[in-house]
This record gives sequence, C-alpha cells and structure tokens, in this order.
Amino acid sequence: MKALHVLPPVAALLGSGVFLTLQNQAASALRTEVTHLRSALQKAASLPPPPTAHGDGSKTTAGAKQEGAENGADAKENKVTAKDLAEIAKSMNSGTMPDMRAMLKLQTALAEMSTEELTALIRETEKAGLSDREQGSLKMMLIGGISQKDPKAAVMIAAELDAGKGGPRDQSRWGMRTAFQGWADKDPAAAAAWFDQQVAAGKYDNKSLEEVNERQLDFEQGLFTALFKKDQAAARARLEALTPEERKRVMSGGWGLPKEGESQEAFAALTREIIDEKDRPEVIANYGGQIAGEGKLEDVSAFLDKIEATPEEREKSVQRAVANRLMQGGDGKITLENSAEWRSWVAQNAPENTAEVLGKTFGQLMNSNRLTLEEFTALAPQVSPEGGRDAVVAAFLEDSYWRGDAADTLKLAKTIGDADL
Repeated sequence: MKALHVLPPVAALLGSGVFLTLQNQAASALRTEVTHLRSALQKAASLPPPPTAHGDGSKTTAGAKQEGAENGADAKENKVTAKDLAEIAKSMNSGTMPDMRAMLKLQTALAEMSTEELTALIRETEKAGLSDREQGSLKMMLIGGISQKDPKAAVMIAAELDAGKGGPRDQSRWGMRTAFQGWADKDPAAAAAWFDQQVAAGKYDNKSLEEVNERQLDFEQGLFTALFKKDQAAARARLEALTPEERKRVMSGGWGLPKEGESQEAFAALTREIIDEKDRPEVIANYGGQIAGEGKLEDVSAFLDKIEATPEEREKSVQRAVANRLMQGGDGKITLENSAEWRSWVAQNAPENTAEVLGKTFGQLMNSNRLTLEEFTALAPQVSPEGGRDAVVAAFLEDSYWRGDAADTLKLAKTIGDADL
C-alpha cells in the first residue's frame, strides 16, 4: 500500500509550531479537522483484511469469482467524486468520524490520481454546495496532493483558484503555501521571479487595514526557507526589502528551516543582525519551538547554549518548546504526575523565569481544553517554585482565555498576594 501522500504538508504544519503564530481560532479549527482526518486514516490502515473462506488463506470458487468481478470494476469503484469528498468534509466539520474503509480507499485513490485528475476534482468540489470552511479544507488537501507530484503546477492551479482569498481562516491558503514552498525548494529563482511578477501586477495587494499583507508573507516565508538552505546572502537580501514587522513574521513563520549544525548559529546571527531587538526573542523562540517539534526538549537546550541565548530569548524559547511538545502529545488531561518531566526541564532551562513559563504553559493548556480552571487552581500550589505561586497564577491568567464562571476566575485572581496560600 502506498504511503499517505496527501497528508505530509498538513503533518508538517502540525509538527512545526506554525499554528502558534496563527490566529487561535483558525489554528484550532484546522488542527481539529486534520486530527479527525489523520485519526480516521490511521484507524482504517489498521483494520484487518476481510476473512477468506479457508483457514489457509486460499479462496473459495465463489470468492475467486467475486474477486474477479471486483477487479474488473476497479476503475469504476476507485473513481473519487466530488460527492465522496463532500461527505468527508462535512463529516470532519461536524466532528464525526467517516467510514474507515471508505476513507482508506479514498486516500489510496487520491494518491494514485494524476495532476490533471486532481485538478478536475478541485473544480468539481466547487459545485458541491459546501461551506467556505469545508471547501477550503478540501482545496488544502487536494492542492497538497498535487504539490507532492508537481509543486509548480500546484501553485499555478492554486493561483488560478485564488486560494486563500477568504483570509486567515481560509484553509486553502495553506495548500497554496505548501505548494509554493515545495516549488521554491526545487527552483528558488523561478519561484521568486513568478511571485515578484504577481506582486508587480497587483495580484496579491493588501486590501485590508492590517499592517502586513498575510498572503504575500506566505510566499516570502517559502522563499526565505528555500534560500536559507542554499544562499543565505540572497535570503538576507529579500528580508532587507521588507518592513521590520514583515521581517519578524517571515523569520518566525517559516517551517522546514534547517536545524542542524551551523544552521542554528547562522539563524540566530541573522536574527540578531536584521530583526529589531524587541522582537528577537520571539523569532528565536519560534525556531527553538520547531526544533522541539521535530526532536526532543534536550535539543532545544543544546541550541540555546550554542547561541548563548539571552534570558529573554531563553524564557520565550523554553515556553514555545514545551507548548509545541505538548501540542503533539494528544488530548489527554494534564496532571501533577504526567507534567513532572517537562516542568523539571523548564526549571533547568529557564531558572530565572520558571514561574512565568509554567503559568503561561498552563494557560495555553487550558486554551486547548487539556486543563480546567478548577484543575489549575488545585495544581498551582503544587507545581509552583518556592515563593513563585503568585507569579504562576498571574502568568496563567494573562495567557489563558476565560472558560467557565467569571466569578471563579476573579476568585483565583484575588488570591494573588495572599500570604496564606
């Protein structure tokens, strides 16, 4: 059976920490849909084959005839239609799990389809009566499938469809971004020339009042990642043509950057040379978070030591690294016991800011429904460093969104400064 060719771009998003730089609602929605899809495929792949009539695995005459009939109808059965995809999209959007065997057959069929067939399927789904969210989800998956075969063709198709026109919550934007980065990795000069021509023609003008053009930055991030691997002087030159805020976004939001050997020191050096001082810790932290997402927390420790991280860089990097690792750890509830290892790592690697990092991490865990306000209230005295309980609670309240009774939140806030706690 073929590998899951359509999913790697999505998996890369999950593993890299990119979600942490997106708007929280958009990231949560996308992560939920991807989790349902990946879970469905993994379960489908583990299902046993249908039993045969004989214990030795041989087929009965009737079974052989049935198999022959099935093989003769393969082309018809394996054809993926817009209706198939619409049912999957609606199922994921509703939070229910699609039929496992049907999902596996669909995934295999998509992996075997040509670029032309996938393109035609994209156009068919536009007439399937889906919501913008469902349509964006399918476009992301299908454009990602094309990009595995021909990233340049995927970019052209996505551009023609104006992928991402719905803004940050339009998930087709990530299909375009993945495809463009794949093209830039293969031929950065051609990808850059095409993008610059699009900008000159006003294709991706910023029509909002936002300080930066998010759609253009998707392309710039892809180019920066590709150029940083091959020509760091060229990568720097593109950054220097951007505004300070755009530089920060580009260096913070890219995924797929090299993270081994001298690349770590080169990234830190470029950050300190070209990024405003107030923004450097955030950029360094995003890179460290990607290291954690692809490796271990100890790899982040080595990175911070290697670049001689400042206290601010260290604090943000430790927090981001832990958040990335926990985001990959599933949806299980956080307890005193299962948090002991990463809490110890935080204390060792951010000794001056342990309480703040712990509080913000617990706040993010509540945001993702892995911790309730009541559970944190009970945990706070037990997980806080000596004399640091107030700092943990303050950081928690600062980084969490209120979920529950406002009176309970106010009650917790009023405990700050209470000498009896």
